[in-house]
Amino acid sequence: MAELGDPLGDLAERSGEVKGVMLTGGVDGYSVAHGDLEDLARLGRGEGRDVPPAWRRVTDLVRNLPQPVVAAIDGQSWGAGNELAIACQLHVASERSHVGDPEVNVGITTGGGCAPRLLRLIGLGLGADVLLRGRLVGAAEALRVGWINEVLPNEGFLDAAVEWCRKLLELPTNAVYVAKRVLVRSAELCWTKAWPWSSTSSARSPAPVPRCSPASTGFSQLTSLRRAR
Repeated sequence: MAELGDPLGDLAERSGEVKGVMLTGGVDGYSVAHGDLEDLARLGRGEGRDVPPAWRRVTDLVRNLPQPVVAAIDGQSWGAGNELAIACQLHVASERSHVGDPEVNVGITTGGGCAPRLLRLIGLGLGADVLLRGRLVGAAEALRVGWINEVLPNEGFLDAAVEWCRKLLELPTNAVYVAKRVLVRSAELCWTKAWPWSSTSSARSPAPVPRCSPASTGFSQLTSLRRAR
């Protein structure tokens, strides 16, 4: 996971030429499997930090990049893999994919901001099943509940995912960037503050982000980071 930090930071500086980012795995059958099991066991025993700094840096970069980030999931995407995926704004998956957060099985809970993002994405009922019972969800069900945006064929998945992302090429870049900012920030604000903020933002002049109490809780190329592990 730490290896993604520097490439993502570089992409933030290249928003004038790289207008979208797609993250996918580099091992057949895996998007990002999960964190190191020995590290997870240590966390479960109360040893070490709750969330490694590099992990938090990567999910923050995915959130804060000007460009929209698409998770292209092909196979297993559990734990840290799912936490990275749901930090992205859009999600496509192959037919064989399955997603989940089974950390409870090794005696820990999710980190990296997963719980609030997951609950906003799929709701409290299914979210509770995933987080409390370690339930895994296949691609067809994930599409049905809004966890992912599109299911693509296993054969030729990567090419199909790139083609799916090309819609971003056809849209005005600045409008897409501001729309991402509104989307990300609105999801983190209480409704009474999110609505007026989003209604006063525009592609030319995004409004300042209001504070909310913690309790309320030329895309000249599509960049594929294939070796996220």
